[in-house]
Amino acid sequence: MDLYTLSATEAARGIHEGCFSCVGLLQSCILRIEQTDAVDTFFCELFNEFDAIIAPSAAGEAPATLEQTGDPIFCTLWTLAGLPALTMPLLKGSTHLLIGVQLIAGADQDARLM
Repeated sequence: MDLYTLSATEAARGIHEGCFSCVGLLQSCILRIEQTDAVDTFFCELFNEFDAIIAPSAAGEAPATLEQTGDPIFCTLWTLAGLPALTMPLLKGSTHLLIGVQLIAGADQDARLM
């Protein structure tokens, strides 16, 4: 069950139980859906003009050990937007560890990205 389904289910349960605070929950759900639609529209228009986005996959070189994978901040946007992203270790940093570069495509363009 995704976040929107869960929120809608909780809202319906609140209405059923006579809980008036569910109005705020419904407004929050509608706002999230509108924001998601705005993001989808933005990227749809962007990928009508461009084939892909090239971006760093991390703030620097790969970590020296496997204790952590690094900060996912550069991947989070594409994940939340539901866009396919492919990371390639294309560069080497000052300590000779790899630096990843991402190639991001439009929604449902996974095969084209590969």
